[in-house]
Amino acid sequence: DKKSRTIYFKNNEGESKFIAGPEIKNFDQIKKGDRLNVNYELAMAIELIKTKSDGIRSKVETASETTSKPGEKPTRLISNTTTIIADIVAVDRAKKLVSVKGPSGKVTTVTVKNPQLLADVNVGEQVKVVYYDAMAASITTPKKK
Repeated sequence: DKKSRTIYFKNNEGESKFIAGPEIKNFDQIKKGDRLNVNYELAMAIELIKTKSDGIRSKVETASETTSKPGEKPTRLISNTTTIIADIVAVDRAKKLVSVKGPSGKVTTVTVKNPQLLADVNVGEQVKVVYYDAMAASITTPKKK
């Protein structure tokens, strides 16, 4: 419904609706029968380095966003990158996971993209971890059969 900017979705579990705010660009490009594609990647570590422990933990977050160009179907990519100096509280090499306690005392578990990064880190050590979360959503027109 273009006037109210309402999108009705239908899937195997039924129907739902979504009211698109002004941040959804190119709303007029959405047509009946289009598909919504959503991908989410949660806490993927791309860097894990032992640090000299001075007991100080820190956290820096940066965010970025990309949206569709005029005339394209709506798309949006949101990513957050976090750099944290934290204490390792758990390592699961088989599952490629490391849990770290940051400056606020919160424990965060991240998947380590390169398992070699886990080779020489252990519980109790302080590390610098760079990890990201990303969410991408796009509207596409299904291919004709």
